[in-house]
Amino acid sequence: MRVTPLTLLIPEKRAVPYADDHRLLASTAAWAAADGGGAVRLVSGAPGAGKTRLAVELQAQGVPCVWVRPGQVLPEHADGTVIVVDDADAHDAEGLAEILARAAATRVLVLARSFGLWWSFAVSRDESGLLEGAEHFTLVPAVLDQQSVRAALAERLGVPVPVGAAPRLETPLQALESALAEVVGGEVWQREQELWPAPGVPVPPEVMRDALAVAVVLDGSTYGDGELERAELLLRVPGLVEADVEVRIALARWVADAYPEGWPEAIMRRVAAGWLEQRPELAGRLLRDLSVRRALRALIALARVPDVRLGALIGADVAALQIPLLNAAFTGAARVVDEALAELVGERIRQGTAPSELLPPIEELGDESKAMVLPLTMATLAEQGTPPADAAETRRSRAYRLLELGQVEEAAAVMREAVALFRATPGARAGLARALNNLYICLSRLGRLDEAHAAITEEVELNRVLARNDPGRHNAELAASLSNLSISLTHRGRAKEALEAVREGLAFFRDSVEHGPDLAGALANEALALNRLGRHEEALAGLFQALEIRRKSDDPVKLLLALSNLTGTLRKAGRVRQAAEVAQEIQPVVDGLAPHEARINRPLIAGALFNAGTVLPEDGLAIMEAGIGVQRDLAAEDPGRYGELLASMLRDLERASLAQQVEEHLQNPAEVGHPPGVDDDL
Repeated sequence: MRVTPLTLLIPEKRAVPYADDHRLLASTAAWAAADGGGAVRLVSGAPGAGKTRLAVELQAQGVPCVWVRPGQVLPEHADGTVIVVDDADAHDAEGLAEILARAAATRVLVLARSFGLWWSFAVSRDESGLLEGAEHFTLVPAVLDQQSVRAALAERLGVPVPVGAAPRLETPLQALESALAEVVGGEVWQREQELWPAPGVPVPPEVMRDALAVAVVLDGSTYGDGELERAELLLRVPGLVEADVEVRIALARWVADAYPEGWPEAIMRRVAAGWLEQRPELAGRLLRDLSVRRALRALIALARVPDVRLGALIGADVAALQIPLLNAAFTGAARVVDEALAELVGERIRQGTAPSELLPPIEELGDESKAMVLPLTMATLAEQGTPPADAAETRRSRAYRLLELGQVEEAAAVMREAVALFRATPGARAGLARALNNLYICLSRLGRLDEAHAAITEEVELNRVLARNDPGRHNAELAASLSNLSISLTHRGRAKEALEAVREGLAFFRDSVEHGPDLAGALANEALALNRLGRHEEALAGLFQALEIRRKSDDPVKLLLALSNLTGTLRKAGRVRQAAEVAQEIQPVVDGLAPHEARINRPLIAGALFNAGTVLPEDGLAIMEAGIGVQRDLAAEDPGRYGELLASMLRDLERASLAQQVEEHLQNPAEVGHPPGVDDDL
C-alpha cells in the first residue's frame, strides 16, 4: 500500500521516535507487570499529547494489549492482557462500566482527554468499584526535536529533508502536523488525495470524500462491522443511495484499506467537519436513525473539532437526538454539546416553550444528572441577544455552575469574561464585585494565589464603596469579601491583618440570624489566622460554634471541612483525646460523599483523612496513608501545587510510624528485637 502523508500521523505507525520525557512509559510498564496495586490507571492529557502513542509503545515492549475504542466491545478472551480503553471520555458511562465488569481479572489502561464530569459520572455507574481506586496521571506533552521529526517523516515518504528554523510546538501531534506540512511542501490534504489508492470501482472524488467523512464521524465503525453492514452505513452518502450494494461494499473496503489502523484524528476530523458544513444533506443523513451509541460517537467526534458549529450540523430535529445529546454532555465534549443544545432550542424557549417540552424526562438520566446539564444550557441561552450587563451576569452564573461541577479552569476563563463585561458596563459595580469574588475562588483553587489576592482585594474595595453609598444593603457582601480576604492574607504570612479583616466581617454576621452558614465560614477563617499566630485555644471556641452550625446544614462537604479544622486545632492545642473523638466522624462523612463531590473535593479529603489519622489510636497510620494516597494522585497531576504538601505528609507519616514503634517497644520490649553484633560507633 502507498504511504500517504496523513497515515504517518496514526500512532500505530510509530513514524517518529517516541519521547518519554517524564518516564511515564517506564512507570506504566512496571504497573502492567506488577502483581499488586491499582487495577485501573487513567492517563489524561490534551489532544495530541501522546496518550495513544504511550499505549502503542507499551505494546511494542512486549506487553500484551487488547484495545477497546468507542462503540467497540471487549473481546471474549482478555485475561492476562492490558485492556486499553482509548478515547475513554467518548465512551458512554454504561459502555465503560460493561468493559470494567469483565475486566476485574486484568489491568485496564484508560486514556482520556479530560478528567472531569464524565469521570465522576462513570464512577457513579461503575458497580465493579475499579474506577474508584484508579491511579490518575496527567500526561505532560514531550517536546520533540522538530528537525529529527522532519527527517523521520521525509525518510518514510522518500522525499528530501526540508531545512530551516523549526518552531517549538506544544504537543507531539502539533509537531508532527507542522513537520508533515513542511515535508510535503504545502497543503497536506491536497497531497493526501493525490496519493489515494484506487477504490476498485468508478466513483467521483466528492463521493469518496463523503464516504470518508461518514467513516471518520462514525469513529471507525466501518472497521468493526461486517461488509454488508458497512455498505449499509454508506447509504447515508447521497451519491450512493441508488448504487448497487457491490459498489458500496467496494467503497467501504477502500476506506478500510486506505486507513487500516485508525485515524490521524485531528486533521481527519477537521476535514470531515468542514466537508459536512458544506454538505448539510449529508450531515442530516449521518445523524438520523442511528443507534444511540453510534449517534453519541458521531456527536463527540464532531464536537471535538475546533470551532465547529455543532448545532448547525445537527439541524432542527433535536428531539430525535435528545438521548445522545444529553449523554454526550457528560463526556469530554460537554461544553460544545451544551452550546449546541442552546443553539438548537434557544429560539423556541424565547418564544415561550418550556425546556421540559424540548428536553423531556429520560429514564436513562435522573433528575440529578439533568440538573448538571440544563443550568449550563440555560445560561448559554441567556447570553444570546442580551444587554452587556445581562450577558455578564449569565456568564457569571455559568462559570459558577462550572465551578460547582469541578471544571475550574473553564470556570475561571468564563469568569474572566464576566469580569471584563462588568468593567465595561456603567453602573455595574455590584455585579463586578460578585464576579471578582467568584474569580477569586476559581484562582484560589487553581493555586494562582497572587492573582486571587488581587481579585479579592479589588472586591473588598468595591464593596466598601457600595456599602458606604447605600448603607445596609451591601453589608453582607462586604463581610463575606472581608472573610475571604483574611484567607488570602493568612496564606501570604500576614496573619495579624487577616485577623483584623475577618473580625470586621464577623461583627456583621454575629448580628444576623439569616447568615448562619456565612458565620460558620468566617469563624473558620478567624481560627485559621489565630492558628497561624499560635493562639490555638482561642481558635477552638469559634470552631466548635462553626461545627454546630454545619451539623444543622445539609452540606456534607462543609461539615467535613469543619470536622477537619477542629480535629487539627485540637491536636495543636494538645487535646489529643478530644481530637480523636471528633476525628471518628471524618471517615463516615467521606464515605457518604457523592462521586462527583468526592472528585471535586479531593484536596479537602486528603487533608481531613490525614488529620484524622494523626490522632486516632486505632488504624491511625492506615487512615493517614489513605489521605496520602489521595494527595499522591493530586501531586501526580499538578506537582507544583500539591507536591510540597505531599512531601510534608510523608515526613509526618514517617515520624508517626517511628513513634508507634517506640510505643510498642515500651509496652512490650520483647516484641522488638535488635540484630546481634551491631557496633555503637562514636
